[in-house]
Amino acid sequence: MKKLYSLALGLLTVLGAQAQVTVGSTNYATLAEAVAAAGAGSTITINSDVTINDRIAFANDVTVEGANPDIKIIAEKVPKAMLLINATVTFKNLTYDGNNVAANAAAFECSSNKRLTLENFKFENVNQTGNRTVTVKGYTTLNNVSFENCTYAENIYPVLVGANDRLTVTGTGEYNVYIENTYRMNASDFTGKVNVFLQNYNAGRIVVAGGDIANFTLGNAPEGYSLVNNNGNLVLDLAKNIVSNETTGASYTSFEAAYLEAADNDVLVLLEDITLNARQNIEKPLTLKGANSEVKIIRNFTNNILFNQMSGKHLTLENLVIDANNKANSKNEIEVGNANLTLNNVTIANSVTTQNLFYVKSGRNLYMTNVLVENCTGLVCLANNGRLHISQNNVIPAVQFVGAQSIIYADDELTNTTPYNIEFSGYTPSAGQIIVNGSTDASKFNIASTDWHLESDGTNLVLAEGETTGIDGIVADENAPVEYYNLQGIRVENPENGIFIRRQGSKTTKVAF
Repeated sequence: MKKLYSLALGLLTVLGAQAQVTVGSTNYATLAEAVAAAGAGSTITINSDVTINDRIAFANDVTVEGANPDIKIIAEKVPKAMLLINATVTFKNLTYDGNNVAANAAAFECSSNKRLTLENFKFENVNQTGNRTVTVKGYTTLNNVSFENCTYAENIYPVLVGANDRLTVTGTGEYNVYIENTYRMNASDFTGKVNVFLQNYNAGRIVVAGGDIANFTLGNAPEGYSLVNNNGNLVLDLAKNIVSNETTGASYTSFEAAYLEAADNDVLVLLEDITLNARQNIEKPLTLKGANSEVKIIRNFTNNILFNQMSGKHLTLENLVIDANNKANSKNEIEVGNANLTLNNVTIANSVTTQNLFYVKSGRNLYMTNVLVENCTGLVCLANNGRLHISQNNVIPAVQFVGAQSIIYADDELTNTTPYNIEFSGYTPSAGQIIVNGSTDASKFNIASTDWHLESDGTNLVLAEGETTGIDGIVADENAPVEYYNLQGIRVENPENGIFIRRQGSKTTKVAF
């Protein structure tokens, strides 16, 4: 009798060892078998540590719980997302042991519009070399979830939010969450610590709905970005100074704020690119200056002038790029209408205007020093009595005169090696008309019409009938000093080893040393 009792006890012990997982009163040797057999609404109890080495897909609504919190689901290998949730599934009182196996697939993946809850759940010994440990596409709740002794490759995080409003954190826990696109996550009575990494940083977006600033931080955010409380949500804020007022010393996080506080004749320094989403009204005389010559003012609107200067409000643009951004424009790109405009060391790029690149109205002045125009359509149009002031080296489109009182002023030494092209439109010019005031060097200009050429009257360049004679009609002054310039128009005192422009009086020639 004693032998029979011992045999029966031994048999029960063997069966018990095999019954690692139970569903109701039915025992299963593996988790995969139990999941396959469990019907909707079932509870799967894991009685002792189980191993998995392939994907287990959950098609029915079930609860999987450990007989005690130390029970483990151990991954022997991770060839693909191990636990795929295609239903409403809760895991509670369990540990997922990654077994330090290099994993480039998720431990848990919740499919779109399905529901996963991890409650009183621990991850340990995860070695994530790719993907994420928990991939959130469907509705996922992490309630008292922890990660212990886990390692992650660079730019790989424990939790990935791959859909909007799908992740909710509650209870406690400390881990990193990566949020794709501009999606947001949710928090409900969360007392732990989540470090949030974002794919896109857009100031003003909600990052955590219902979150408290004490429980969330930003990881590796660009300078100036932070999370702030706003109506019960955590919103991405940008506090980076992008404009400074050189006159007052004040700094600002937006161009709008800097402009509003600026006084007449203040100098605003753009510390990084700014974008204009509508025509910028200039209601006070100002200087806008780039912190370096690569800083851009970017057009992000169509069919309007870039700056609308109020009467008498002189605007100076200095050391920056005006990027029209190839935005459609049926208006003048830059209109000098109600006040004068000065450009110093400015590049104008990517304008596709169907009108004029610059339009200078009657009585107004456009001042240019070292202006470069790249990849643009349109001309520099001078209305009758419109005035263009040039100095040093400007590379600009043709200058169009529309009246006898249009005029170009050479305000300083001209170092351009490419002549300024001049056209006439809407009127018939006449001999003796002053075209360039303050220069006698005809080589710096080119008249498009073969009916005219430029001659010096001793002080200015005036129109003369017919084509030029000799070398562009230039008369050499043999007694004048000789000057040399490089091909960029910069004066060189002692030229050597290269090609240079030689100027003597009103005659220029290209020479090699």
